[in-house]
Amino acid sequence: MKNIIIIIKKEIKDLLRDKRTLMMMIIVPMLVFPILFTFMGRIVSRQIKNEREKALNIGINDNGNANRLRQLFENRPDLKIIKYPQTAKFDTLIQSGKLDGAIMISNNFDSNIDIMKPGEISLFYKSANWGARERVMNIMEKYKNTIMDERLAKLSIQRTAIDPVIIKVQDVSSQREKIGKTIGGYVPYIFVIFGFIGCIYPAIDLFTNEKERGTLETILATPVKRLEILFGKMTVVSIIGLMSAILSIVGFAIGIKQFANALPEAMLGSILNFIAPGNILLLLAMLVPLVVFFAGILTFITTYAKSYKEAQSFISPMMIIIILPTVIGLMPGIELNVKTALIPITNISLAAKDIISGTINYPLYGLVLASLLFYAGISVLVAVNWFKKETNILKS
Repeated sequence: MKNIIIIIKKEIKDLLRDKRTLMMMIIVPMLVFPILFTFMGRIVSRQIKNEREKALNIGINDNGNANRLRQLFENRPDLKIIKYPQTAKFDTLIQSGKLDGAIMISNNFDSNIDIMKPGEISLFYKSANWGARERVMNIMEKYKNTIMDERLAKLSIQRTAIDPVIIKVQDVSSQREKIGKTIGGYVPYIFVIFGFIGCIYPAIDLFTNEKERGTLETILATPVKRLEILFGKMTVVSIIGLMSAILSIVGFAIGIKQFANALPEAMLGSILNFIAPGNILLLLAMLVPLVVFFAGILTFITTYAKSYKEAQSFISPMMIIIILPTVIGLMPGIELNVKTALIPITNISLAAKDIISGTINYPLYGLVLASLLFYAGISVLVAVNWFKKETNILKS
């Protein structure tokens, strides 16, 4: 144990002298999210403000119909109504940016309305321009309700007579649960990625680079057991990966707080709930076996590689393999259960989402921890068996 601690101290000291490792381990996880959310918050808020205040150019072809509807549009100061003939190609005008939206009223609109038949109105817009659709639809809904009230008055029918069933939909989810289910899936995505990235650089430096330089043979010649060397180096890889994951969560918390400053206090409290001490402990308990799992896999890969470039070429596809199970946890309808609790990385994504939303099932959480420990043990066992053979770790 003493030798393992000595190796850990020595390797950490060497790694902390490496600016590249410091950059990836501390600076990037801590700063990327505050900077990202600050700029994103400003851009989003500015875009929403501009979208709401922007005067929209709306084309209209009324075919001499729906004068009241046209007046509703013309009375809106935030809409500039431009009349077009029947031959106008609204789709082309909107695509070119000359119009933000357009409506076309059918030739027989007024006659159909007079005989209590439905009149047809076509709305043209681009899905990216959600403001145009929202404003135009609000006006048309108001006009539609007016026509409906007039028809019911002519027929001496109460509005309630045509609504035989009143359906009340009540979402019993707490605000914390709603927000937690929304953003909760992204938190594990962040610390899983940064945990893996944090393990990559020390693993390459402690195994591949030493193998390439021939210094690994010197270490093996010392009176230290081979497994002590392995466990010392793997512990360092795990520590760096764990620190990177934790700092990414801290950076995310700082960034989301900056982004959410304009939100109501209750909503802000729900968003930041995941940094409560209890939640942090639950997340950390999953992070430890996760980074050990990464360390075992990367030890195998980096000792197999003969050079730095080769190690990178092997590890690059691993990023996709790591990301895909995390993305599964973001999909709607995928919940933490006995089966998903056994899927590596996906189980962390789902468990973290439930922790943040306050709906975690502790027996299932225990199953997640047990499965993570099992996979971590398997990866360490593979690394141990591989490291035992000199042909695998010595430069050929």
